[in-house]
Amino acid sequence: MFPNHEAGRKAFHRHQMGALPTLLPGLDPDPPVLLCTQTQKYDETILAQLRRHGWPGTTRNKPPTPVKGAALARKIARGSLLTQVEIDLIGDRTKWLQRNPFRWNARDGYTALPHSE
Repeated sequence: MFPNHEAGRKAFHRHQMGALPTLLPGLDPDPPVLLCTQTQKYDETILAQLRRHGWPGTTRNKPPTPVKGAALARKIARGSLLTQVEIDLIGDRTKWLQRNPFRWNARDGYTALPHSE
């Protein structure tokens, strides 16, 4: 129903936000990359690094600078005891956040949104 390109992802987001608290996860063309318990503590670090590069890109003057997810993940993991799978997960999360900057409020899915307002 919603193709996996920016217009489709935005259409799904609008549709899901309008349908809350009903969840439509099966229709999500690009489901959120969820962090595990070991990597959850790095979520704010990922967001801070992306904001430093201009994400979520709400200004029209200058587009945000792309960030390589794998490079950022390796940088974050330096000095930690993360496994390669967890490092890859951080990289995937970074790439997902860049593909879906309009969904940062729903980066862990839509289940918590009705309760946070």
